[in-house]
Amino acid sequence: MLHIINKYNIGKVWAGHKVNLDFTFASSRLIAAYYDENRELVLASINLISNDVTHCKLPVKTGWDSHNYIELAVDDEGILHLAADMHATPLIYFRSNKPYDISSMQRIDFMTGQDEDKCTYPVFMKGNGKDFIFHYRSGSSGNGSEIYNVYDYDAKTWKRLFNTPLTDGEGVCNAYFSGPVKGPDGYFHLIWMWRDKPDCETNHDISYMRSPDLIHWEKADGSPVSLPVHCDSKGLIFDHTPLRFSGLINMNNAIGFDEYGQVVISYHKYDESGFSQIYNARLKKGCWQIHKTSNWESRWNFSQSGSIVCNVYAGPVHVGKDGILTQKFYHFYEGSGKWFLDKDLNIIKTQECPFCELSPDILSVRGECPGLRTRLLEKSGDNGVRYVMRWETLDAHQDKERPQPWPDASDLDIYEIKN
Repeated sequence: MLHIINKYNIGKVWAGHKVNLDFTFASSRLIAAYYDENRELVLASINLISNDVTHCKLPVKTGWDSHNYIELAVDDEGILHLAADMHATPLIYFRSNKPYDISSMQRIDFMTGQDEDKCTYPVFMKGNGKDFIFHYRSGSSGNGSEIYNVYDYDAKTWKRLFNTPLTDGEGVCNAYFSGPVKGPDGYFHLIWMWRDKPDCETNHDISYMRSPDLIHWEKADGSPVSLPVHCDSKGLIFDHTPLRFSGLINMNNAIGFDEYGQVVISYHKYDESGFSQIYNARLKKGCWQIHKTSNWESRWNFSQSGSIVCNVYAGPVHVGKDGILTQKFYHFYEGSGKWFLDKDLNIIKTQECPFCELSPDILSVRGECPGLRTRLLEKSGDNGVRYVMRWETLDAHQDKERPQPWPDASDLDIYEIKN
């Protein structure tokens, strides 16, 4: 079991529905962003030397939409960037005027001023060198485009990373992404599936491309990709699936790498018998090898629009100790655990409860309201130290108001842990 070095109590958070929170490292601080007991957006700065915690409230109040997650990052000059509370709504973006200083956060009304009236799925990420990137969906479910911006450190402004959207659904569909993730080969790897309507059962055709710089993109075989990508662009789909009820779901995809640095894509779909299965697809010498890793005999039926509860999940494939591949999974009926995989991505053995290395103080639900679940967000620090943010909420409620009574606010804690 991991040793708890320190515990930081950050504050109280709203527990009436699930919405993802965030934290990041900023010099000798942790900066956490969350919705408090009144669903108002708050930043907390934790001094890792003195253990002091300071707070700053921002003028945002979220509703019942579980899409309205918080995205927080710090650039190479220590400036904090935050985007939050967006689901096909105008851009909500804050930036600090001083490095690492939550009290200097100011709302910036626009980045480029174009395609910012219906924003969803904000992501800050590091590119090559000092490149600081922001990407998001412009539009709505079944009708959207993916936009990439890059930050100009000198001018303190944003501009387009390239002149077109990355993908364009042309008014009939949109792409749901995982990534980009930078691999050991130096490439940024990106996967997505297409959706024709807001209904989640219309996901289909999982696809892939990669880039050395996030500007120039290529197919799995190394041939160039013309932007924007459309749903009929050739050579990008690596697993064709039916247009409805394929079992593909946009909340359940992961990008990992094997012991040779080859990319492995993990996703959920139905097998030939209609059962829910985890598939792992490995790119080897320009060709895809698709493996059905699980062998379950049950089906997760999902449909409709809005945020739904994830009942089947697989994390990315990792290289574990002694070079053995591992993968965490969750299944609403089969349970959760960690698989150990052979070189062909077959299961060697299963370890139950992969989070049992964490103490019951972290894992156990403390609230009394039925349906509460423990939420965890883990990030790695220096010298083998890990940080785990912990809070409790009810599940998503398809972005609709949940009848009262609502649960009491949850404690938001960050644990500093080490082997």
